[in-house]
Amino acid sequence: MGIFHLRCPASGLGIVSEPCVLVLVAGAGKGRFTPVAPPIRGRYDSYGRLDGIGSGPAPRAVLAGAKALAKKSALAVEGGGRLPSLKSVGAFLADVRQGQVDGTWITAEARRLGYVLVLASVFDAASAEAKGRVTTKAILGDPLAARLCHADDPSLLQLAKFAVAFEALGGSWTPKPVGAQYGTSDLRRQAKKALDEFADRPKLLAAVRAYAKALEPVKPVKGASAVTAKILALVAKAAGLPVAKVTPASRLAKDLGLSKESEGSMDLYEALTEVSDSLGYGAFHRFQTVEDILAFMRKHHPSRFAKA
Repeated sequence: MGIFHLRCPASGLGIVSEPCVLVLVAGAGKGRFTPVAPPIRGRYDSYGRLDGIGSGPAPRAVLAGAKALAKKSALAVEGGGRLPSLKSVGAFLADVRQGQVDGTWITAEARRLGYVLVLASVFDAASAEAKGRVTTKAILGDPLAARLCHADDPSLLQLAKFAVAFEALGGSWTPKPVGAQYGTSDLRRQAKKALDEFADRPKLLAAVRAYAKALEPVKPVKGASAVTAKILALVAKAAGLPVAKVTPASRLAKDLGLSKESEGSMDLYEALTEVSDSLGYGAFHRFQTVEDILAFMRKHHPSRFAKA
């Protein structure tokens, strides 16, 4: 399916490679879904999944609950087929997502499982704005949630607060596992709309402003021409392209905004994407300076970029 981006259901902002919160949901009748597990944090991998899932209480609880359900033969796949992997919570969630895409839903106690991804900054801001007394009763009152959650997990209360704010925003827990590809101009339009919508919501507004700031044009850096020339040569080599096929170094500072539709930047975009795919990372437009890109390459591909 290739790289694609999602939309944060609480803010309408594009999700490209940002830190996210994953909320596992289950069918609740009449096409509705409801949260049934503690929120899991990681970073969107541009392929519909979450990277960097830690080993905290929430992932452990979800995996332990899934294993317990499997032991009771309460996990199934609609239409038959291979049961989800339980080697890790990441593998389990990857299979849950694939079931959503293929229409071969994984079920738990005969309820469809899916998940929703929310930008972590938006999740935190919205939950902080929840008004009134909020408890976890609504979540833990769901029998399936009781099997996948630990009642004393503090993240459950934050999820409950987010749910209150989310519903007030008109949000839907229905999974939407496939998205689109957004260029920088698309992301800026989404941010502008969110800034208008959340003008009277201070915490959400602050989160959107931070998101919008990350989309500002690339900042010039001292000595950029020499650095960008090295990056271009390395990227061209790594992508198997002649340097002449890649956008000239003099344009790199401009082109690293990496809107795909930027005039003259397609070769560079494709070269960087090809290299980044091998690293599991496709969102180069997020980098603010060429130094950011070089630092990333040195960290994740040291054999090619250590001496750049």
